[in-house]
Amino acid sequence: MYVGGSGPGNYSTIQDAVDASSDGDTVFVYDDSSPYYENIVINKKINLIGEDKYTTIIKRFEQNFVIAIITVDLVTVSGFTIISSKQDNYTGIQICSSFHTISGNIFERNEMGIVMFTSCYSTKIYNNIFQNNSIGIDIKGSSFNDIFNNSFLSNWIGIVVREGIGNTIANNTFIKREVGIHLGGNSNKIIDNVILSQQWGIEISNCSDNEIRSNNFSLNYYGIVIESNADNNTIQENFLNHNLRNIKILSDCDYNLLEKNTILNSSHYGMQVSGSYNEIHCNLIKDNYNVGIEISGSNNNISFNTIENNIKGVVLLQDSRYNKITFNNFIKNNGFFTYSFLQRRSHNVWDSNYWSSHIVKVKIIIGVTKIVLYYGYEKSFTICLIRLNFDWHPAKEPYDIPGII
Repeated sequence: MYVGGSGPGNYSTIQDAVDASSDGDTVFVYDDSSPYYENIVINKKINLIGEDKYTTIIKRFEQNFVIAIITVDLVTVSGFTIISSKQDNYTGIQICSSFHTISGNIFERNEMGIVMFTSCYSTKIYNNIFQNNSIGIDIKGSSFNDIFNNSFLSNWIGIVVREGIGNTIANNTFIKREVGIHLGGNSNKIIDNVILSQQWGIEISNCSDNEIRSNNFSLNYYGIVIESNADNNTIQENFLNHNLRNIKILSDCDYNLLEKNTILNSSHYGMQVSGSYNEIHCNLIKDNYNVGIEISGSNNNISFNTIENNIKGVVLLQDSRYNKITFNNFIKNNGFFTYSFLQRRSHNVWDSNYWSSHIVKVKIIIGVTKIVLYYGYEKSFTICLIRLNFDWHPAKEPYDIPGII
């Protein structure tokens, strides 16, 4: 079935060709009559193919979508520029069924480039360009989809996973604007993506059992933010470099594993931990301008990390309690390690760490309590009291930690 070309029997509209097609047919759309102003409803198992994604353009006509795939599985859409509008929930492609292939398209100036509803799963979305959309892909409960090898350029949010399980987001590039990926579903995988120049690289919220692995974060305000009861997630083997704040774990985010990440050159901190019962192992935290790890949560286990050449290696704020800081390499860090203890006992434990400046049998870790006294109107002065923690069993040599380059 041919649309828009000069051959005999060509259809003048894409919808007419779709309506005349049967399961298994291909509807081929020439760019001769582009742009096409249509709302296309696909309810047959067809291949909808454009001649050239740069020149075969479909723009929304009257409805709030350009293409709607409904009631039928196994549809392919490829080779188009798809434009609706960046307002009022206007969508490039709406997907309400399963097992589709969306590849080789450009989604531009849509409120949502692709929206996937709860009833659909197992769709492959790859080799597309999403640019200048409010949201590139909005997953509203859809599961087991593969989203890979796409480019997300200057979208307000690249991908939103509101709900849904078993989605894989891999080998995509996210450049500029507000959020690269907002993750709210469970048991999803985010692997081998490049995320640059975002406000938030990945934002993880109200979800669990997700895997964030082998991604590259650079020049973002926040690299990874774990917030709002996000528990039991694995953050592993990521590379974070030159973000203002590399990793932030907010309170009520517990039992997350952060392992074998390379965390470099933050302008503020390498990692900030306000949650509890998190495991922080085998990370390289180096050359951060202010703090390597800042902890205000409790019962976190920080072990076998190399924390090197930060202004402060580890800062324990006044709410931090029952944290264990053991078997780490502390190399060429400056400044205090413990700080602002207002309670008498914090119950934080330092043990068996390697200290590059250590020359005696016990390592004294110096901290300070700051007490601000006010007198009169807008007048105050601060008293600083020295607090001491101790590593009673400092290591004589640095640990050889697996996974650290």
